[in-house]
Amino acid sequence: MSLRPAILLLRALSNAIAGILLLQFLAIGTGQAQQLPASQPAAVDLVDEARNIFPRLAAHDSLALQHGRKSLLLIPVVGYTQQTSGVAEIAVNMAFERPSANMSTLVAAGAYTLNQQLILTATSSVWAKDNRWNFVGDWRLMHYPQSTFGLGMYTSTTERVVSMNYEHFRFYQSANLSRGFIQGRFRGKNLIYGETEYRFGLTRNRLLGAVVFANAESVTEQESGRFEKVVPAAGAGLRVSVNKVSHTNLSIDYGFGTDGSRGLALNLGEVF
Repeated sequence: MSLRPAILLLRALSNAIAGILLLQFLAIGTGQAQQLPASQPAAVDLVDEARNIFPRLAAHDSLALQHGRKSLLLIPVVGYTQQTSGVAEIAVNMAFERPSANMSTLVAAGAYTLNQQLILTATSSVWAKDNRWNFVGDWRLMHYPQSTFGLGMYTSTTERVVSMNYEHFRFYQSANLSRGFIQGRFRGKNLIYGETEYRFGLTRNRLLGAVVFANAESVTEQESGRFEKVVPAAGAGLRVSVNKVSHTNLSIDYGFGTDGSRGLALNLGEVF
């Protein structure tokens, strides 16, 4: 059994955590943390861990946001996925609150890969005063050359593979990512996809967590127009809390699919 998948996962994890640079600020003061029962330790994220090394970094909590302050996090990440090869990414996570409103969040990223792909994304949930409006956005701009493996479920990753120069812009629609297969592995006119995931904590302070997941998908065949084959995938992942205020995690997942397909996925936030 090859150790390469485990080595890649450990290398991505060490690069992601070791390369994290935190910029955390509060506009005015820091506020007081909410009191928790003695039996329940306070939630901890990477900002709190960084403050142990750099005490001048400001503390952050939900109470401070209620007074008009903001939380900003910049995260450089070096990683790897099947569809991008090596990737260098700058991620931005921001949280703020308007008067009498829920917490607003913004997660944005810019990435460049060894496959000469440029990826710019921004997802947001912004609440107006008194929660009168909720503006939900999903912006994606991509220059994304990649391989395509043909239509239907009976295709191969080694035969009749065609390179495709993919230019993509969209504003808000749902996303599909089957962990365990390279992106775009199965293509057809119609798609059925389902996934389930179980999330649990590894540490009492909620700094580290984990997930196990399983999914299945099928596309219609070009000639018959029917769903003829379903392919499953499953895997597990690690979660590192990078911002406890906006509940944002660094996600590191490894998935296994049929026909020996497997892949590593690194993401800021959850798949769903």
